[in-house]
Amino acid sequence: MENHYESLSTSKWSTRGWTYQEQILCRRAVFFLDTMIFWDCQCSIWDEIELKPSRYETKSPHSVMGRRLASLRRPDFSIYVDLVCPYNERNFSYPQDALLAFTGILNTLYSTFPGGFVCGLPRMFIDHALIWQPFGRATRRLDRSDNVRHAAPPRTSSLPSWSWCGWQCLVDPHSLRSGLLDIDGNYQRKASSWRTQSLVQWHTLDTNGHSAPISASSSSGPVIDNDPLLTCVTTKACFRPGALLAPAASAAYEAYMKLSAFEHPKFIQGPNEHDVLPVLVLRDAQNEPAGLLRLAGSSPIDFDGEVELIAISTRSAKLSDLDSCFEEQAYHRESVVWDNQLNFV
Repeated sequence: MENHYESLSTSKWSTRGWTYQEQILCRRAVFFLDTMIFWDCQCSIWDEIELKPSRYETKSPHSVMGRRLASLRRPDFSIYVDLVCPYNERNFSYPQDALLAFTGILNTLYSTFPGGFVCGLPRMFIDHALIWQPFGRATRRLDRSDNVRHAAPPRTSSLPSWSWCGWQCLVDPHSLRSGLLDIDGNYQRKASSWRTQSLVQWHTLDTNGHSAPISASSSSGPVIDNDPLLTCVTTKACFRPGALLAPAASAAYEAYMKLSAFEHPKFIQGPNEHDVLPVLVLRDAQNEPAGLLRLAGSSPIDFDGEVELIAISTRSAKLSDLDSCFEEQAYHRESVVWDNQLNFV
């Protein structure tokens, strides 16, 4: 039966955005592939050759995920990570639909996530969710209109740049692992020594200019709050761009879906060479190394200018865990250890 899902995962259907929550949330489905038909529900998998469901005890990843959603009784950041990370690379005819096409899943999670979500990010895990990182090259999702009567205005995005939904890319599950600290079992081990501590108090700002704190208990409005503005009082610092570390070897990944984002072949194998993100070395006023920055977009770097950063949280880990970071491996080891190793120059 795994061959059926491998065929399905390489189809165009599995690249489309709206089909993701349809497959996870539906209780039963019939799939018509080029050379086969098979039935999938939360109890069994049948195909046109074998109509003996008891023979197949292994359930599909999507039906298992559906049961995880249906059985939630408390906030579980791990299931949020497993759902968001592989979803966000999917394609849309209208890119502004990326959040809307995930709303059915967010509505299902809402009963166990106090305060709901703001632009796809859970309020009670906002400090963890805001530090999400793209796994590979990220493309800004710009609104598309079918109005051809007038000259098209410059394209903008109704989705915020600070949320994953505003960009088309895989979301790196390792960037979210500090939120797994309170999850029992294997997911807690994924968090390891990573900790995130907020430095600011976040507020949402609606279209009428009304501000409200973003704490988990503060939302009394809609289940999914799509106000695109977040505000806070913070500090900033400027750094000089140093070296730009870029990959020098190729890699490829498989497409078959696993239940956990941390075990998904796309995150184990590594992205294709052209999708691997460069790492920018930051330097302070004394020209000493001051940090590493993963670059998501394709804008050129002005090495005679400055990079301005704002402080929203602190993140810490033991040295052994820090050494496993993408940026640290690219800088110190000059290579990143995926199944397909990449060298950086």
